[in-house]
Amino acid sequence: MDEHHHDDDDGEDQELPDLDPQGRPYIGTPRITQTTRTRLVSRTCAWCGDPVPYSGKGRPPTYCSPAHRTRAWEVRTALTRQDRDRQTGAARGEEEPVREVIREVRTRTTTRSARIEVPVPGRVKQVVVERPARPEKAWEVCAVLSQAQMAIREGLIAEHDYDRLSFAAHALIRAIEEQQQQG
Repeated sequence: MDEHHHDDDDGEDQELPDLDPQGRPYIGTPRITQTTRTRLVSRTCAWCGDPVPYSGKGRPPTYCSPAHRTRAWEVRTALTRQDRDRQTGAARGEEEPVREVIREVRTRTTTRSARIEVPVPGRVKQVVVERPARPEKAWEVCAVLSQAQMAIREGLIAEHDYDRLSFAAHALIRAIEEQQQQG
């Protein structure tokens, strides 16, 4: 933007030379014109207030991002769109209550433990093992299997019981495979 100011009525008394650079006297009243150029460098976003830089070309941006432009449009046009939807019957009326669908899921897990004294060969004392009475969730079964695995590795289960454990593990795998084939 260019603004031109005539300083005739400015009131500033500025000393002007009486002669031009060639030594000739000036004639008449001096006329002083001042030009000020202003250029928009940045403005604030109309949605969030953050500064938005402007390159100087084209229309200055109003928003810092397309998301903020969309949000502002939604707010600006919300009442118009709501009135339009009410007239077509697509929106609820002012008096109609807001319907909400709420899903609440409560999971309650109860684990009972049984204390069993297990005789360990080669030890004088018996070991007390705490285990769930009957696991009903997959994570509970995994926990029991993990404990059994650790007990085997630590030598807490006798070798003569390995066949029984192996049979039980194979029965568990067969039950899983049967359920997978049915489901």
